[in-house]
Amino acid sequence: MLGRRALPLVFCFVALSGAARAEDAFYRVRLTELKLTDGRFPDQAQYRTDWSYNWRTRQRREAMHLRAVLDGEGEVYVEDESRFRWWSQTPLPGEHIIAVRAPAGREVTGSLYVPKADYNGMVRLRFAIDASTALAGGEEFYLAKEEHYEALLDRDLPGGAWHRHQARLALLARGENPRNNWNSRRSLWSFNRSSDINENFDLFIGGRALRENLQLDRELWVSDEDDEMEEMVDVSSIPGITVAEIDWKPLLGDAKPTLDPLAKCIPADQYAVFFPSLAAAAAVADEISQRGAPLARFASRRSEDERVQPRYERQLCLPFSTIVPLLGPDVVASAALTSSDPYSYFFTGTDVAILLESNQPAALRTLLLDQAAVSAAKDKSAKPVSGQTGGLAWSGFLSPDRRVSCYIAALESAVVVTNSTAQLERLVRVERGDAPSAATLDEYKFFRIRYPRGDEDETAFVFLSDAAIRRWCGPRWRIAASRRLNDAAVMSELQARFLDTLVDGKVEEGPIHTDLELSGVGTLRIEAGGVCSSTQNSLEFQTPIAELPFERVTQSEYEAYSAWRDGYQANWSWAFDPIALRLTVKPSRLATDLSVMPLIWGTRYRWMIDMVRGVELGSTDGDPHQAIYHNILAINREARQAGWARFAAGAVNVDPFDWLGNWVSVFVDDDAEYWKKLTEKLDEENAGDGDLGRVAMDRSPLAFYIDVRDALKLTAFLAGMRALVEQVAPGGSAWESFDHQGEPYVRIGPSERTAGKLPAGVGRPYLYYSFSADGLIIAWNQDVMKRAIDRLLERRRLRQTGQPLAAAGRPWLGTSAGLQFDKRFVDLISVFAGNEAQQASQALSWGNLPILNEWHRRWPDRDPVKLHEQFWHTRLVCPGGGDYVWNDEWQTMESTVYGHPGQPRRGPANVALADVVGGNFGLTFEDHGLRARATIDRRPREGE
Repeated sequence: MLGRRALPLVFCFVALSGAARAEDAFYRVRLTELKLTDGRFPDQAQYRTDWSYNWRTRQRREAMHLRAVLDGEGEVYVEDESRFRWWSQTPLPGEHIIAVRAPAGREVTGSLYVPKADYNGMVRLRFAIDASTALAGGEEFYLAKEEHYEALLDRDLPGGAWHRHQARLALLARGENPRNNWNSRRSLWSFNRSSDINENFDLFIGGRALRENLQLDRELWVSDEDDEMEEMVDVSSIPGITVAEIDWKPLLGDAKPTLDPLAKCIPADQYAVFFPSLAAAAAVADEISQRGAPLARFASRRSEDERVQPRYERQLCLPFSTIVPLLGPDVVASAALTSSDPYSYFFTGTDVAILLESNQPAALRTLLLDQAAVSAAKDKSAKPVSGQTGGLAWSGFLSPDRRVSCYIAALESAVVVTNSTAQLERLVRVERGDAPSAATLDEYKFFRIRYPRGDEDETAFVFLSDAAIRRWCGPRWRIAASRRLNDAAVMSELQARFLDTLVDGKVEEGPIHTDLELSGVGTLRIEAGGVCSSTQNSLEFQTPIAELPFERVTQSEYEAYSAWRDGYQANWSWAFDPIALRLTVKPSRLATDLSVMPLIWGTRYRWMIDMVRGVELGSTDGDPHQAIYHNILAINREARQAGWARFAAGAVNVDPFDWLGNWVSVFVDDDAEYWKKLTEKLDEENAGDGDLGRVAMDRSPLAFYIDVRDALKLTAFLAGMRALVEQVAPGGSAWESFDHQGEPYVRIGPSERTAGKLPAGVGRPYLYYSFSADGLIIAWNQDVMKRAIDRLLERRRLRQTGQPLAAAGRPWLGTSAGLQFDKRFVDLISVFAGNEAQQASQALSWGNLPILNEWHRRWPDRDPVKLHEQFWHTRLVCPGGGDYVWNDEWQTMESTVYGHPGQPRRGPANVALADVVGGNFGLTFEDHGLRARATIDRRPREGE
């Protein structure tokens, strides 16, 4: 290890780079004592303190921290003494302090930016600090600086490595050892950066099931104690996952599905993505990069473009825009992609291989090499390479930093293009029969029965085997992944440390050392492009895990993996979980069909599994019709979740679920007049102060339709409920009977005695219900009730005449739960979640400003967006499609679409849903697992 031997030298280096100059002075002034030369603080009494308002404006409030900028040299930070008091709701001047480092002997002047009372912008104040008020030392200043950067780290904003480095410098300037505060797990990457708004979407597309089963976000927590003398353990001696495999033979029967020709080339313990053509592969890549990116950014709470596709196209010398038109179906029959790491490792570095099925592999290899030579020529450091792996000849191009890393070889019936000789060796072993292929796996054959090859709707078929997941959960892969993550964090800290010389182009290339613990035994160097490692390569492309061989691990690593494995295996009560996904990509439709078998025992779907156990939805259940939103859930009335309702209904002396059938549905019908009125209410100044909920339920087109097993028992239950209401509030409600086409229904509303107590401007609310053996309908709108009765009578007529029932709307995609919506509902989301969605988009855009402001402050003559991409390999993008430019008046970068916290611009909301015109989702729980189907209808883009 390099670490501790170099500790004194490193501390001297960091101290010199981070210490204040002798001619600097330090100041610490409470805002209530700050001399303002222009402007004044907003009236504290005008700040809203009600919880509802603060909740609705929370995203904007989080971005509008008090900020200060000096006129000349120096640093300034606003320290918030209420930072750890969650109940603090206004930026009280008495709780904020300005901490300054500036040249000594002169007055300090600058600007202070404070949120307005309505958080629709900020006000700029001018201040001055007299030089005579300088402090004797700078410890309090560095404490404020440390807390400033720690707060940015806590917000998980882009630029985390820089923020962490600055916090370490501040810690060192206060005389503390920053190594004691080092946490390599607080790194640049996170596999689980999902937001709350993504949770429900994940539920219905199966994303939650994938994360639960793979658990890539559960890292190994290795002890930080000194391990130079620690006992070493053979990695081969560490037990891996012992969960049983599924016996697929009974599920296969005598079926002989058509298999993908390239399945015989792919290792059984790697995932595979099969494409019916090279054009289909290009369509999926375009979908991910063009349409998938906005949704991914919205879900991750960061607006970055990791440039994954361009990076790998450059590395493999395989630009799709050139290759696809050149290699038509006569040259390439089908294609496949495989890797030994999960998909998320594309962002940091993985060994990827693209296989192209061809009946003339030698000729195709020559053609690809010619094209690769053209692409590689754009990088002057890339040189031709050739060799053999396991007797298979290969050729390609390689640069020292692996920005170009292309190996091309011809197999028996395919050509492979890969960025790794380790991946090529795995493919060769399968080709020779020394290792099993995906085609030999029973689970692969099972999924090819479920998702037949050749279906016209298939754009891609993704298969993840039991063996692949088992390997990812094994000691060698998990410990290697942990080491790589640790070393990436160390390299990012060094990148930040040398950033001044890197940007200025004055770096002295050569070996470097660090006091931080590295997992590998290689050497570190600083070069013109940044920090690189002899074992981990660079931050742009880390060495793939398959290329990090090791035979021994520390006792701490062994214990950390054992704890991880025991916790992971505790989630399994039966067998392991292969996964398959069919993807359909069309100009007007995106569809997914995911199978996860089985789910982990501790899955968040558990409540739903218990609720629907033994019950399946029928195609006509739930009153299917052209609703703008429709949700249905199968119900097992004996489910454990029903216990609370039985307890709550004890006063009625009736089992509340004894009458219940097999499902509960909720739908929202269209009602232009209602939505117009509610929108107007939302636009009013005081909307949301407490009466919006009552307004929203007044004649709302929302309704419930519940299956009824026993109408007589439902009658008894409703009679008991009415008696209970009258007992609790005698004379407070009025119950009236009505009739529609011979079908009775009841209206419940406030009596004349209580109607007069309703808030001004709020209409008298009513609740309607109708029940029979066909179902219980509950609605807040009389017209909605009548239309539901009309559909009920039509279904009754069809049954009586022996005619088949046909679903009036789209079919449910699942037998356990279903969700549907159309363009009208998307529009309503834009209206009712407009402020929230707009704030979320603003927050994404503004989240890039702190680090862009850092770059502009240090290098005002450089484009901060390009600088960030050059050294941190991600492009900071505005989610609304705007550019980032400098606002000299406000001394901040801003988005041309969303502005900046001081001067917000509304910009577009719901960017990710802009093209969506409808959706249909379904869940089916089967064989201890989950099948999640989803269809998104959308407007084709221009030219499609």
